Amino acid sequence: MKRTASKIVWFVSIWAISVGILALFSYGLRFIIMPG
Repeated sequence: MKRTASKIVWFVSIWAISVGILALFSYGLRFIIMPG
């Protein structure tokens, strides 16, 4: 049970990190394309 829980935590953390990086990247791209 503990093993599966840790696996879920790992999956969620990795997913959140990747989503955050994607959001930051898209925001930066938008800022570069449309300055101001």
